[in-house]
Amino acid sequence: MYEVSAQINGNSVIRINLNEDFEPEPQKMIEEADKNLKILFLCSPNNPTGNVYDEKLVVALLKG
Repeated sequence: MYEVSAQINGNSVIRINLNEDFEPEPQKMIEEADKNLKILFLCSPNNPTGNVYDEKLVVALLKG
């Protein structure tokens, strides 16, 4: 739904897939993110897996 909302408002979307364990990879996300990135949606618990992300992972993204 976030993607639909972004597109309705004329924003571009960068999709970065989770790894094979359905976990985000902070370094990969930092490398693939555009320098104009203004918002990052990190859904926790993730749908449909129900994964809850480790606090260290989220902190790594914030420091990225």
